[in-house]
Amino acid sequence: MGNNKIKAIVIEKPVADAYIAQNKDFVLTKTTFAESTKETAVALPKDAPALTAAINKSITQINKQHLLKGYQAKANKLMFQKNSFFSQYGSYFAKGTLYTVELAIIGVFFGVVLGTVLAFMKRSRHFILKAIAMIYIEFIRGTPLLIQVFIAFFGAQMLGLGLSALLSSMIAVSLNSAAYVAEIIRSGINSVKPGQMEAARSLGLTQGASMRYVVLPQAIKNILPALGNEFITILKDSSVVSVIGVSELMFETGVVQGASFKPFYPLVIASLIYFVLTFSISRVLAIFEKRLAASN
Repeated sequence: MGNNKIKAIVIEKPVADAYIAQNKDFVLTKTTFAESTKETAVALPKDAPALTAAINKSITQINKQHLLKGYQAKANKLMFQKNSFFSQYGSYFAKGTLYTVELAIIGVFFGVVLGTVLAFMKRSRHFILKAIAMIYIEFIRGTPLLIQVFIAFFGAQMLGLGLSALLSSMIAVSLNSAAYVAEIIRSGINSVKPGQMEAARSLGLTQGASMRYVVLPQAIKNILPALGNEFITILKDSSVVSVIGVSELMFETGVVQGASFKPFYPLVIASLIYFVLTFSISRVLAIFEKRLAASN
């Protein structure tokens, strides 16, 4: 309303009183609705007598001791306290950053593990293993991460697994990363000249030993930049898990936007945090690449 975007809002009276106490330009109007009611409802799970009794006891105590006005005054003070922006909301960005990095690390770690298996399955001469890997990789790469997050979260609820939003997000991000990592690893193995495998076999190494000690070390050097880019991509794309309530950086940014009534400033801070994270990872990867190049 202060920016002349809207003329009025319908809001709970205690919250409206808090805004009016802080801004004299706001006015509380008395209006009624066709089917208005003054009753208060509290949503509770079924068959929860202990919780219902505890809530009823608290409501009775608040009414008898007239505690509501005191609660409201304290809430108004906390809502409009005059501390600096970072002292009020810095913890939200720190928490969101921690969850974002955690999601990216777990997603890439399990993505590399599963992606390696998928890469060898796709290179396998066994038709069924190769078909499974190809179908999985093409399906995951052909659908948005957002849909995969929804499938993991709501699918787990339908199956009665009761997975939390965070765990569901970790599973979805890991499965998504595995499809891309599988192609990265497969291309890295294919980039090693066939003569390396032939030379290893001629020295008496088995197929597995040749792959482990000769081909894979060279492939890892070739795919390290691509794996680093995958980590950066997961770090940024993990923002979509905010839609199911995971407290990563974008979710916490939305919380700060609503609490501070500053829609632009929190986004700038979030973008700077993402930039610092991705730039730092890029620099670390560049150092590793130089060391690997020197080892050649």
